[in-house]
Amino acid sequence: MSRYLHLNPPFRAEHIGSLLRPAKVLQKRIDHGAQKCTAEELHAVEDESISAVVRLQQDLGLKTITDGEMRRGLFYEGMFEKLEGMSIIPNPFKAMGFTGYTSVYCNEVKHLKITICGPTWMHSRHGSEYTYDQAVYKSDGADYPALTCSLESDHSGRADDYLSEGSFDRIAVKFFTNLNFDCYYLEYDSERAGSLEPLQYLPLHKTVVLGLVTSKSAQMENLGDIRERVEKAVDIISQGNPKRSREDALNHPQCGFASVFEGKPLSEEDERRKLGLVVEAAKQIWGPHTGSPQAPGQALEKH
Repeated sequence: MSRYLHLNPPFRAEHIGSLLRPAKVLQKRIDHGAQKCTAEELHAVEDESISAVVRLQQDLGLKTITDGEMRRGLFYEGMFEKLEGMSIIPNPFKAMGFTGYTSVYCNEVKHLKITICGPTWMHSRHGSEYTYDQAVYKSDGADYPALTCSLESDHSGRADDYLSEGSFDRIAVKFFTNLNFDCYYLEYDSERAGSLEPLQYLPLHKTVVLGLVTSKSAQMENLGDIRERVEKAVDIISQGNPKRSREDALNHPQCGFASVFEGKPLSEEDERRKLGLVVEAAKQIWGPHTGSPQAPGQALEKH
């Protein structure tokens, strides 16, 4: 994994990836499932919505640009179609209309991000007889030096629908030191996540993205509260063991706004306001030029 890309993050305001599908996309997807429209008609509506969400992200000042997962029914959709070494079982599920397409943005927008589900999502659904020998997994590491890998710890793909809850306190040392990820996306939008103290164990050469703005409801967070929590987090990080730079923290919503295509109980305007809040918080904390990291010691001046 890269030892360089994330030491000075190219931006401070981040988001997970999925965005609310407009009503026309939702309706067209339903129509396609009922065979009332063609895949081409569905794709045309998705194309329009992708253009709109790309402009939304650019207008708000976000530096990583996604397609909002407009073509996905679920956050992991599209991964299975690319896997090899499997047999196709005909007609177990209805097709959701996902096909490959040529992006018109790849040559125009920097910092594109593609989201896929983590290995744990697959592993928990199959026994050891369906998994590879350990040597196969170890061989996958050959390409790691060219990658920057991140771990999102959110466990709430749907609002109020989760398998477990608990703070990071009991697992902090192993979580931060034993897992070989460059960056951690942490859910910190509710009390069930616990305190910020576990951040003291964040190792050198790793960064953390704090999910302080919830995507599960329309209730708006207070900008001052977000700033205060980020400042507290970076104080804990900088005084941790080992002591490290206050620069290794970013800010983002707690999860995607639409892990499934139906989305979460908030409006597109609520989504815009929350994403804007993340960007504004980053500007107030790290300065107006969040796309260009400041020199060490210049970030987070307290007022």
